[in-house]
Amino acid sequence: MACQRQYEGFENEFMLNFPGATPAGTVWPGWEAFFHISELAFGTIFLVECVLKLVLLRRRFFFTMWNWFDLVIVLMWLFDWLFSSVFLPNPTILRMARVFRIARLVRIIAWANFFD
Repeated sequence: MACQRQYEGFENEFMLNFPGATPAGTVWPGWEAFFHISELAFGTIFLVECVLKLVLLRRRFFFTMWNWFDLVIVLMWLFDWLFSSVFLPNPTILRMARVFRIARLVRIIAWANFFD
């Protein structure tokens, strides 16, 4: 996420006609495609995880607040991905929520390794 912010910073410098600024695509060629593909890959992985949890847990899925949190994040990503050409919101909040979700996953893995 920090690399994507840096990339966008290069692009903003160029758009604001900052002296000596070059387009982000020439500074970091190919990175825009990388950002797009990685966002799609992680979003799809999280979507599959949510669908599998819904199918396997059925009603029990809705008893845990963390599942609600995951579901909201995945639905926000899906909405952003489906309607990004029609509705262009600032996706920073969605990205930060994904970071918190990954941090939660790391915490759960570390907690599980505690019992080994």
